[in-house]
Amino acid sequence: MSLLVPHHETSYMQRLLEIIAGKSYNDTPLRRKLIAGYLECLVLEIIEEVCPFNTENDDSIKSVNESRVMQIERYIANYSGIGIRPSDIPVKFNISERHLNRIYVSVTGKTLKEAINRQKLAKIEELVAATTLSFREISELCGFSDEYSMNKFSKRYNHYGLSEYRALRS
Repeated sequence: MSLLVPHHETSYMQRLLEIIAGKSYNDTPLRRKLIAGYLECLVLEIIEEVCPFNTENDDSIKSVNESRVMQIERYIANYSGIGIRPSDIPVKFNISERHLNRIYVSVTGKTLKEAINRQKLAKIEELVAATTLSFREISELCGFSDEYSMNKFSKRYNHYGLSEYRALRS
């Protein structure tokens, strides 16, 4: 009798095996969600291996993906990227994180995290330019622990600090 050996061991398969091997009788809802998520990704990988998805020729799949991405962008814009984590969105829209990232990049050309950060930066710049709030107050409104981390965030994307931005907009 021969042993069954997987075709190739993916990261999802490895992670799923680790979770199942460490499984106890005190399962938490989070552990069950993790197992379900990894199983979904693993099944999608198996299906894609056997029958690859061909989205380039299927306009109906493209339009569904585009409409879903538009809904997600509206959701991010409504919350201005503040307080939203990329891991919250798949749960909100009932889609796996891997699939969401794949369709988001294919439709927009940027990652979900990048979109959230750009929206958050736009909100920060709007508050800096249009109000007389202190940087500490703006950082609290935008979900930062202090004005230093908010300024560092701004410099990462714009290569200039918020005080420079406020001076330019005044």
